[in-house]
Amino acid sequence: MSKSLDSLRGGCVELMAAAVLELFPQAYLKGGTPTTWGFYYDFLVSQPSIKESLVLIEENMRQKTKQGSNFRVMEMMPRNASEYFRSLDREDLQDRVSLIEDPLVSLVEVGDFIDICAFDLPKKTSDITHFKLLEMIPISGGFRIVGTAFFEKPELKEFVKGWDDIGERHYIKWIEELDLLKEIDSGWIWLPRGEKLKEILVGFWKEELAKQNFQFIATPTLSLEEMFAAHVYLAKERKICTAEIAYLPLYENGHENEGMEGLLDLPYSFIDQAYTPFKKEELLSELISSLQFIVKILKMLSFDYEVVLHSKNAELLREALEKCHISVREEKGPDSAIEFYLIDILGRRWKGPSLTVHFNQQVIVQSVFSSLERFVAILLETCKGKLPLWMAPEQVRVIGFKKKQIEHVVSALKQEGIRVGIDLSDENLSKRMHHALRERVPYSIVLGDREVELGTLSVRPDGASAPEPMKIETLIDRLKKELESQ
Repeated sequence: MSKSLDSLRGGCVELMAAAVLELFPQAYLKGGTPTTWGFYYDFLVSQPSIKESLVLIEENMRQKTKQGSNFRVMEMMPRNASEYFRSLDREDLQDRVSLIEDPLVSLVEVGDFIDICAFDLPKKTSDITHFKLLEMIPISGGFRIVGTAFFEKPELKEFVKGWDDIGERHYIKWIEELDLLKEIDSGWIWLPRGEKLKEILVGFWKEELAKQNFQFIATPTLSLEEMFAAHVYLAKERKICTAEIAYLPLYENGHENEGMEGLLDLPYSFIDQAYTPFKKEELLSELISSLQFIVKILKMLSFDYEVVLHSKNAELLREALEKCHISVREEKGPDSAIEFYLIDILGRRWKGPSLTVHFNQQVIVQSVFSSLERFVAILLETCKGKLPLWMAPEQVRVIGFKKKQIEHVVSALKQEGIRVGIDLSDENLSKRMHHALRERVPYSIVLGDREVELGTLSVRPDGASAPEPMKIETLIDRLKKELESQ
């Protein structure tokens, strides 16, 4: 047992799960973990009253800390654990243990509660003192409870004060406010603004790969394995670099995630891959070029990330990382690969860009997005919904009262390649401006009788406290300079 902050928060994970199961015996436990900021656990439960129960759950946890029960940890073979859970009528734990490939599975018992637990725990529940449940986040079929814990009360109070910033950055908030995607029973709809964002990102990806002489193909693939076979065939037969983005299963091992992480963990996703055939003497330079490309994109978008090197046949990969001055952590794995894990606002790691070397086939497989939906979700959290101008689905919105008054402005902007939205609705001006600000449109223009008379535009950049008068030529010049700087 550990006395670290991780173990303290790990204890909170299990106490919280025990409290929820006691209050809601039909809850299905999906699992949770301690994080760099606190802890969380996901539950499937149908009771509508659960949203009002955060205080009750926290109080139940406090009662359990006073009992001073031991955290009893034991190990079993997955098959034996599955039989044990069946005897307890715990379908949730049976489902979870079926996904474990390790030879042993760790279990924890505290009182009458049992769970699968792969992290450190304190010795007793009484070792858990200062904790706070922060919020419930709706997920498909249930909810996630997030909380935090510290050894000292002042540290806890200071963290709780700053928690609102995390809630403000959550990607769900931004896909709703920016009107990008909408969840339905069968998955996620890319709404018009979201589809435009997807088009921009994929276009950027293609443009950058085209500079590196990649050629784009479309294969009749139903899986990553089939995509791989088609591209390797072309790499061998034609000695060309090829790339493709396709809507494919995100997991090929039968992993069922039931959409529990929304955009962060989907059964299907838009997946990009680029294939580079190589000769042995060229491999190092190809790896360096690909790493520089990936790092350039991640730094440009200000992602927080961690790099992992899988150690099979890793000498050249390690050398490429050193030459690119990239800090890396090594892990065992079945592939010779470098994986960039993107860090979300809750401190969780999600698979992002990657490089995998297939020595037998003499091909490097590069992915920038890995999952485009997941990439977008973490991007929105990173930039707090304020996309850079070059990426904004709608760069300028023209708010007017008469179609004829705005036509020349819209035309001038479009001629310069600016993405323009038009609002001629009957709503009052303040509401229309509110919509533009809420959707984080980089520049909003009001054009009415007064502006026409003065020959100016009333321009309000996103984040500005007030509009400023501006000539159309001045605005276009400003937009061009901002785009060039990005």
